[in-house]
Formats: sequence, C-alpha cells, structure tokens
Amino acid sequence: MILHQNDIDGIVITAVTGASGFLGSVLVRELLSRGRSVRAVVNTRQQGLEGLNVEIVKADVRDIDELRSAFTGVTSVFHLAAIVSLGGD
Repeated sequence: MILHQNDIDGIVITAVTGASGFLGSVLVRELLSRGRSVRAVVNTRQQGLEGLNVEIVKADVRDIDELRSAFTGVTSVFHLAAIVSLGGD
C-alpha cells in the first residue's frame, strides 16, 4: 500500500516499513539510488541497513501511535512489514 500526502516543505521523505527485511532492504537501496531520502521503519532488527544513509525509526506497526510518529513528515509509505514463518506457525 502506498500513501501520499501533500509535500508542503519541498522535502520528499519516503518511509519503508519492514526496511530491515529482505524486500524492504532491497527497496531502500533502490530508493536511495534514485536520490530519495528514506526513513527506515523497523521493529528491532537493523540488519541489512548498515552503512546506508537512512533515518532509522523504531516502531511497531501494530501500534497506531508509533506509526503516526514514524510517518510524521513523510510524503509516501511503502508498507512491507510482515511476520514470516518458515515452519508454518
């Protein structure tokens, strides 16, 4: 899901939930290569984001108040956060 809001200050910040996951970290790198400012929204892990020029914000996507805070000032959101289970549970 991609959400857009008006870009009032001329600063374009893209938030990516699940930014430290496989797909999220690939998207973060692609956005950076296109010159975008990225806010990486992570739960706890920051694996895959080391050395990248991103703003890291810790937030639980199940907590609306944390999300409101994480998304303040962003222009668009890529929601890639998920719970992954390889064992079927």
